[in-house]
Amino acid sequence: MVFWMFLSLLFYFQNDKNKYRIGGSLSFFILALSTKETAIIFPFILMLFQWLALKTQESSITLKSTAFIIFKKTWSYWAILTVYMFLRTTILRFGSLFNLYQEANYYTTHIESRIFTFVKTIPIYLRLLIFPQNLHMERVITVSQSLFELPVLAGFAIAFGSIIFGLILYKNNFKYLFAILLFFIPFIPVSGILIPANALVYEHWLYLPMIGFFLLIGFAAYDIVHIFPSKITASFLGFITILWFGWFSFQTITRNADYRDPVKFYKNTLSYNPDSLRVWNNLGMIYVERELLDLAINAYSEGISRDTNNNVWPLRHNLANLYRSQGRFEKAIQYYEDAIAISIDSTPPYLQLAQIYLDQKDYSKAIEVLERASFAIPGNMQIRQYLFQLRTLSVP
Repeated sequence: MVFWMFLSLLFYFQNDKNKYRIGGSLSFFILALSTKETAIIFPFILMLFQWLALKTQESSITLKSTAFIIFKKTWSYWAILTVYMFLRTTILRFGSLFNLYQEANYYTTHIESRIFTFVKTIPIYLRLLIFPQNLHMERVITVSQSLFELPVLAGFAIAFGSIIFGLILYKNNFKYLFAILLFFIPFIPVSGILIPANALVYEHWLYLPMIGFFLLIGFAAYDIVHIFPSKITASFLGFITILWFGWFSFQTITRNADYRDPVKFYKNTLSYNPDSLRVWNNLGMIYVERELLDLAINAYSEGISRDTNNNVWPLRHNLANLYRSQGRFEKAIQYYEDAIAISIDSTPPYLQLAQIYLDQKDYSKAIEVLERASFAIPGNMQIRQYLFQLRTLSVP
């Protein structure tokens, strides 16, 4: 997504004589939207870069003139976004639309909680950017319900402090405010504030904001060298840069070793968050692919034992599939039924359970399973057709 967005920016700022400039830029924006939906933030990013370009060319331009020029130059991107949002809320409407939580809870029903929770993540993200250590996929933080939690207060202090800092320097050095906004704006679609996100914090959500962060560091280093033009200043900053980049390089090599092998990757994640049911399920599937079936059974079983609220049906379903492949049909039936009990409107457990009975030529039980499925998921044509075929087979 970030790749397509910056290609779009690159084409946008080509020479006006380039006849492919706007067409190419708009095409790359569409590709960014097609890659990941959070690319809806791109028109805001584009306006931010256009504002920087205008301020660089003419620092005395008025705010009203700036706003008019920016909208005139970027209206086509807003038009595409408007069309996409219309399609997304009509033809491309999926399930619960933008709210990825299936059930209401305190986080989804209280916008102040979502604000407090997001703000609490700001120090976490900054720590990851400054000192990336103990990197892993499934970070866990608690939902915040009060402004007066220390991490929430720290997050607000950082957010407001940086914005005020940028505004103070705006007249003489507007690039700081640009970098600060480039850090915060990309978080809007994943912050959970406007629309509850399906997670509270993810390392990969830093891919775009980190550009603003490192621009800010670069601007500051550049100004320090020019304000204090001495060999000592340059040598000190150079030494710090070498140490910092050296640490980044070491962490990159270390993290690449984790990504090289999915088993190692998932085990590393579980060492930080052993209650991640999704990771236990993924680890089990990798073991099945490698035909390490006993390890797969252990992984699925461990995940199920940690699913104290009985929320995750794929763990049961995948374990049932494994038992079925081994001919352990009683256990397979048990876990298919458990999966159905957890998610009564999920199709795969019904179909696989019916297939077991069909293989055993127990047509009545297979029909009974599919009738339950047809009642629970009345609009599923696959189940209805399968049920019709079985009823035909069972007729003497």
